[in-house]
Amino acid sequence: MINLDRLSVEGLPHFSKAWSQVLADSAIKLLEHSEHQSGVPLLVHMPGDTNITLPIIWTDTILDSEPLGWADTQEITEYGASGIGVLLALHITGHKTIERSVKGTGVDYWLGAYDDGSEPPFQRKERLEISGILKGTASDVRQRTNIKRRQTQQSQNTGLTAHVVVVEFSQPLAEHSQL
Repeated sequence: MINLDRLSVEGLPHFSKAWSQVLADSAIKLLEHSEHQSGVPLLVHMPGDTNITLPIIWTDTILDSEPLGWADTQEITEYGASGIGVLLALHITGHKTIERSVKGTGVDYWLGAYDDGSEPPFQRKERLEISGILKGTASDVRQRTNIKRRQTQQSQNTGLTAHVVVVEFSQPLAEHSQL
C-alpha cells in the first residue's frame, strides 16, 4: 500500500514535515484532479515483466479551489511523483532513510540506513531517480523510464544499485526499474 498520510503524519526521514506535506498534497491534488479517490489501485510494472498493484490511500482532500500556489503543472507533477515514488521505493527496497541528492549525480535521492539503524553516519545503499507524467500512456511511461535509466549513469561509478520510478497520474500507473 502507498499511504500518502505517512508523508503528512510521519514525514520522510531527514525532511521536514512541511516538505513531506508538500509532496503528499501534490500527489493528492493530481490524483483528485484525475477524479481518483483514496484506494485507487496503482499498477506498478516491475523488472522481469511482472506487475504488482498497490492501493494509494489518503485522508486529506485538496479541493480544486486550493491551487497549492502552483500554476506550473510540470513542477507539481514532479513533486507528486516524488511523494508516491519515494514511498514506493521504500516499500520495494525496505530502506527506511533517504537523502536528497545534489545535481549532477543523475539521481534525485540516496536510499540507505544508519549503521545500527538509528544513529549517524548515514550509509548510502542505493540510488533513486523519480519522474512524473500528468497524463500519458504506458508507452510514455516506458519511454521516460528509459531516459531516466540513462540519466542514472552519471553516478554509476558508486557501484550502488539504481532505482528509477516513473509515476503517471491519470490511470494511475508506475514503472519501477532497477539497474
